[in-house]
Amino acid sequence: DRGNVACTACAAGYYQGGTRKAACKQCLKGYYQPEGTATHCNTRCTAGKTSSEDRESCVTCDRGTATTDKASDGCLACLPGTYQDVLGQHFCKTCSHGKYQSGTGTQTCETCEPGFFQPDAGSALCSTACPAGQYQDAKASASCKPQTVCTGAEYETVAGTTSSNRICASHTACTDTQWESRAPALDRDRECSSISSCSSEQWESQPPTKTSNR
Repeated sequence: DRGNVACTACAAGYYQGGTRKAACKQCLKGYYQPEGTATHCNTRCTAGKTSSEDRESCVTCDRGTATTDKASDGCLACLPGTYQDVLGQHFCKTCSHGKYQSGTGTQTCETCEPGFFQPDAGSALCSTACPAGQYQDAKASASCKPQTVCTGAEYETVAGTTSSNRICASHTACTDTQWESRAPALDRDRECSSISSCSSEQWESQPPTKTSNR
């Protein structure tokens, strides 16, 4: 007799709102039903959580993931340029200036190395080197610093790089008893030599100058 067919109750995580149905429906991802014999499943997991595989309860999103406004999306991995270091969050954090993240589902951001900079937040890369005339000796930088420019009275003792500043030193000044035996340049110091003295048996055929010996 078909009128005496026994019905089976839907298990937790399933529901059935109709009559004379052959099966129960599983709750959609992002929703849960802890009770059996349910006719609906419209209880949504709160922000930062998603439904368990059996749809009987909600589970907290792991670090490196977050939920969205769409419940059926579940816990999604944070995209490049973002991260999440806290459990159960409904958004991913943006990497700040001077930092980046090229991976997905991460808990931290990477820092730009010295010689490189990243002015934009939420970046997946930090591959821009400081341009000519600038440097950056610190990590996690959003910009570069101008290189020191040696003045006319200075010369370069250490050349600047993308990660280090130029070092300048003052040119040596020759004394009254010296003459300039090598002229200074942008990358070298002045060299001074003692002025020769004529002996009692010699006469001065040419007086000394600042750049020539006696």
